[in-house]
Amino acid sequence: MIASGRVKIFSCIFLALFLAVAGRVFYLQIYRQTYYKKLSLQQIRQTSALPAKRGNITDRNGILLASSIDAYSVDVTCREIADASSAAEQLATALNLKKSEVLEQIKDKNRFIRLKRRISAQEAEKIKNLKLSGVHLIHGQQRVYLRGQLASSVLGFVDQDDQGAGGLEISQEKYLQGIPGELIIEKDLSGRELHVSDRILKEARDGDNITLTIDEFLQYTARKQLAAALREERADSGSVIIMDTASGEILAMVSLPDYDPARYFAYPPENLRNSAIQTVYEPGSVFKLITVAAALDSGLVTPGAVFVNGNTFAYAGQTIRESHTLKDPDRPRPLKEIISESLNISAAKLALGLGKEKMREYQERFQLNRRTGLELYGESAGLIKSLDRTVPLDLAVSGYGHGFSVTPLQMLAAVNAIANDGVYVQPKIIRHISNNKGDLLKDFSQEISPRRIITPQTAWHIRAMMQECVQKGTGMLAGIPGYSIGGKTGTSQRVNPGGRGYLPGSYISSFAGIIPGNKPRLTILVVIDNPKKSYYGGYVAAPVFREIAKEAARYLAIPEDL
Repeated sequence: MIASGRVKIFSCIFLALFLAVAGRVFYLQIYRQTYYKKLSLQQIRQTSALPAKRGNITDRNGILLASSIDAYSVDVTCREIADASSAAEQLATALNLKKSEVLEQIKDKNRFIRLKRRISAQEAEKIKNLKLSGVHLIHGQQRVYLRGQLASSVLGFVDQDDQGAGGLEISQEKYLQGIPGELIIEKDLSGRELHVSDRILKEARDGDNITLTIDEFLQYTARKQLAAALREERADSGSVIIMDTASGEILAMVSLPDYDPARYFAYPPENLRNSAIQTVYEPGSVFKLITVAAALDSGLVTPGAVFVNGNTFAYAGQTIRESHTLKDPDRPRPLKEIISESLNISAAKLALGLGKEKMREYQERFQLNRRTGLELYGESAGLIKSLDRTVPLDLAVSGYGHGFSVTPLQMLAAVNAIANDGVYVQPKIIRHISNNKGDLLKDFSQEISPRRIITPQTAWHIRAMMQECVQKGTGMLAGIPGYSIGGKTGTSQRVNPGGRGYLPGSYISSFAGIIPGNKPRLTILVVIDNPKKSYYGGYVAAPVFREIAKEAARYLAIPEDL
């Protein structure tokens, strides 16, 4: 009986143990099968990112401006380094680094570091030959800008992670960046690939390619001429924009000083700005084109109107003066001399005659109160006072381009509407975007329809006045033999950035011109900030226009019309 009882006890214990083991096996192999299978795969599988190639940027003729090439970085898993001192010496020699700096980074066994980014092909080969445990070559991309600093303010740059950080590189990031792929392989405990297993490959999709409206030759020409003028006049900075009159396509956009996009970090922040779209300034007398156009288009005056201008005009407790003292201030002057002789007082009286509501209406028609919508990062909207804050003196001085601010691009687009028979076309800097197979993804030529803002007759009269400004007025230095040239000079004081008022003795010189004046093909704006030798737009900016327009006419085979 006693033996029989012991057998029953042992049987129960054995059964309990069996059930416990069976339950555990069931739990591990059946109930938790998915979890442990996933954990096993994580231990043997290695996932590698397959970088997507960033899209190319070309000029309108297919000339490559920005592209990406294969590049490698060096990563180090410090716990896998057997001899830190020896590894540091070998890595320093291969990568042209200091041993002490490398050793400082890799001696901590708990660290995983990126030792050096975007190494050369020769350095990559040396690293491969070292065969150091824990040292990994990571495949990536390096952005290259094939024309150096040319168009850098338009192209922008990418950061250390190959992400757009300025200009087109950031504004069109969703097209340029592409979609990275993945490669998953299985390895044994020694880190060797298990060739009997299947590789899982998710192909990378390369970024899309952007074709600009920019013409590489015209961009080079504009930059060369502007740089020469800045040196000659000892000016702080400047901008040039060339626009195709009919289409609104920007053929050149230059902002100086500029920078090398491959080394953007070596330049001061102000060099990274695209002053053509990000810097606002008081347009000065170039704006008289808009004032006279508004007065004619609204019916306030006729083309034959005359004025007694005088040298001073007392208004709202202030005295408005002419920048050039008139020798015959009491002579009746025709409307066209507001443009050709750049008369401040008559322009102020026209603005007062229009009234602040009508003046604001035309500022808005010419889109000076908002961004143009250009496909670039960081465009400014200009600074125009609200109507309830516009006092009578503000209205008067606005007639000759003071008391409000615009960007060079806003001012150019406004003048371009006059050149284009009164039709405003939105500026464009991208022609189209296509994928890496050549399929068209987006055509920018039909993005926004042109709109009429003044009558063709008004535009014709203003263009005739612009031609007289170059033939016998303040813009004579812009003339080109054989061509009818229209233009308007501008000189404005620089606004005090630290408070109200203006900086004494500091000016912005500008010139807006069209070629040919009779049937415009190009509209060009030159803005030069703080020239030191002279400051009148007719002396500083008009000659820059002349040299650029002369080269552009030759290059584009624009026929002479005189």
